[in-house]
Amino acid sequence: RKSSATTIQSIFRAVKSNQTLVQKEREILKQRLTDLSTLRTLLTKAGKSPVYVPPPATATSMIRQMLFLTRLIPFQRIDDFEEVLVRSTADLDFLKNMIEHVIMPGIKAKDGELDPILPWFESPEGRIRFLRLLRLCLAVATTRSIVPSTLTPIVIFLCSILGIPSPDNQFCIRDTIVKIARAMLLPIYSPVAEASKSVRSSSKVGAMKQNALLGPSLDLIQILRRHLLFNTGSGAIPPNAESMRQSCIPAKER
Repeated sequence: RKSSATTIQSIFRAVKSNQTLVQKEREILKQRLTDLSTLRTLLTKAGKSPVYVPPPATATSMIRQMLFLTRLIPFQRIDDFEEVLVRSTADLDFLKNMIEHVIMPGIKAKDGELDPILPWFESPEGRIRFLRLLRLCLAVATTRSIVPSTLTPIVIFLCSILGIPSPDNQFCIRDTIVKIARAMLLPIYSPVAEASKSVRSSSKVGAMKQNALLGPSLDLIQILRRHLLFNTGSGAIPPNAESMRQSCIPAKER
């Protein structure tokens, strides 16, 4: 009984402390985003440009908080995509505001030293952070409950880092960001894809899956296919889809 009671108390303390920490970090991030909004309002009233570019260190710190708030704890994770956890609509607002007011201003800046993402590629930790940010964006973008106001900033961000020209990204993206983003999202165009093919053909398939830098689950083609098959309806395309299509057309029209 004593051992069981100790185990229950330990689990309760762990859950309670985690909940307290998440709530504390959520309040801090909300306050920091509010401060950015206030600063933009003051710049507008002063007749200056309302676009404020947060320092890269500040932007990275805020992105770390957002990624922490939107991840499952380790023992709850099933695969790479299901490690993402959006607890409420507030998390969607965090992602939307983070892209619009923290990430994109630095990406659009002509001065590369203001880009919050560029320094990430100098370390494995930074590359994994970039991968997790992409995974969060794609997981949110392919949910059924996504609304246009949240989807639009995500699409603009993805198009920007992939170097896809559009009316919303008439600015020069750093080549380093474009190359790495394409390596993760469009592996067919990347040297990483060729390396992964040789790995896949060998006996090191498990090692490849564990390599977070390759990110095979972030292949946009596979994600789009899965989204069309499973997320947009009640299930995958039924095996009798062809016969159903034929039966709904009158014989005279055939």
